[in-house]
Amino acid sequence: MNRRFIRNMVFSAIFAALIAVFIAFLPKIPTINGYIHFGDSIIYIAACLLPRPFAIAAAAIGGGLADSFGYAIYIIPTAIIKPLNALCFSNKGDRILTMRNAIALFPSTIVTIVGYAITEAILFGSVGAAIATLGGNLVQALGSMSIFIIFVSFLDKSGFKKRFFMD
Repeated sequence: MNRRFIRNMVFSAIFAALIAVFIAFLPKIPTINGYIHFGDSIIYIAACLLPRPFAIAAAAIGGGLADSFGYAIYIIPTAIIKPLNALCFSNKGDRILTMRNAIALFPSTIVTIVGYAITEAILFGSVGAAIATLGGNLVQALGSMSIFIIFVSFLDKSGFKKRFFMD
């Protein structure tokens, strides 16, 4: 195995762990049918730094692992939705917060809102259950957007991507 592959595997594991922690263990805001977390911001960061297959794996593993701590019914939908979030972003360029990645926040938000609405409709057999998730998922996405923008602004100023992800 070459050095770049090993580095990507290690960072994927680190990001999967961070995603799980940000979703399952850091302070979250309870809602009627779950909670609002900021783990999606870590998925966005992983997707902006890692090659696509590694970012997809980190998102699926981290999100699924987080759901195993009390929300097991959502493991499979999360393992599908979170990688779709990662697909919206690009790791091209020497900065994390590029125009493309800022724009990618919006389709990623749609993926989250629609994905979990469909999940609720299937799991609970009710369009009402799906509609009930829309507000909470929108607030979660907006919070994750904000955390992402603030955090990557600091990472970009520090040269993090150039130092660790540019060969």
